[in-house]
Amino acid sequence: MSQKQLSLHLQSYFHQLKNKKGEEYKGGSIRTALGSLSAFIKENTKLEVDLDKDTSLFKIIDAKLKNLAKTGKDEISSATPLTPEQESQLIDSFDTNTPMGLLSYVYYWLSKYAASRGGHPYTLEFKEVQAYRLDGSEYFKIVIPIEKNNQRGLRAGMSRECIIPPSSPSIPYLKKYLLKRPEDACPYFYLGIQTSKMIKKGVWYKTSRIGKHTIEAIIKNGASKLNFPPGKYVPHSIRATTTTQLYDMNVDNKSVMSITGHRSEAGLRSYQTVTDVRKEDLAIQIGENGVKQTRTLGVKRTFSVTRTSSITRPETSIFKNCKVKLDPKQVPPNALFDECEIDMTC
Repeated sequence: MSQKQLSLHLQSYFHQLKNKKGEEYKGGSIRTALGSLSAFIKENTKLEVDLDKDTSLFKIIDAKLKNLAKTGKDEISSATPLTPEQESQLIDSFDTNTPMGLLSYVYYWLSKYAASRGGHPYTLEFKEVQAYRLDGSEYFKIVIPIEKNNQRGLRAGMSRECIIPPSSPSIPYLKKYLLKRPEDACPYFYLGIQTSKMIKKGVWYKTSRIGKHTIEAIIKNGASKLNFPPGKYVPHSIRATTTTQLYDMNVDNKSVMSITGHRSEAGLRSYQTVTDVRKEDLAIQIGENGVKQTRTLGVKRTFSVTRTSSITRPETSIFKNCKVKLDPKQVPPNALFDECEIDMTC
């Protein structure tokens, strides 16, 4: 079968793809089917076919996915982002002295730097994680060749690179994982765990790819083990965590998009959750930005609190050199103070 014939067959297949009830599959199922077919062709046939570069096939799938999104049939439940405390607990729980622990540690950090979508780590290839040197320092980068766009379709011929800096705590463990990886392993980055007998001999990983359900359960199992509050802890939680943290650091949308790969700001809206840290920051800003605040002292008359000097709030949220002056003319006669000046100095 020629590449053109295969392409025509696949175009027809995806165009007519429906479940037993005659209903359309959700977008996630369609993307998984495409990835599985691509992997099967690479691993089990001699055909030199790259479905990622099949423009005609992508037009068919892209149109189908966009239509599903418009009709509301491609709804994706929000993944639960991790708090900084939860993230630290999860990372610390990975025992890097074991095959699965090392793989899980590397998986988390690479997924975070790449702001990976849920299914990306399973399809990540070895050649897409690259080492390079810059100004005498060793860096790594993750090349992501293809992703869906903000309309939940697909886009071909696009790629982005995510940098892992030399200062990253993941670098030593990434190197360790690469050393443990068999030289004759399959093209995929994450490999299956060897048997206990082989592990004792120092052979940690198989030459074949890790199971899809195994790698996708890493976050869920970790959250369950650590008794995290109820939520949807899935692979996509890492992407949600990265994006949320960037917002909490007040990173502008354009910079966030350079990390996440979004093509428009509209695609970021679902990640703009308000965390407790952000709520506190907003509450402080509300208090600081008001010129006058009016409070009732249990009587009909009110008084105004006027800020006479600016409030400087460092990142530690400690107020310094702040003065609040009360106008005696506006203070109720039954108040316990006459004229005072409060100087809060830390």
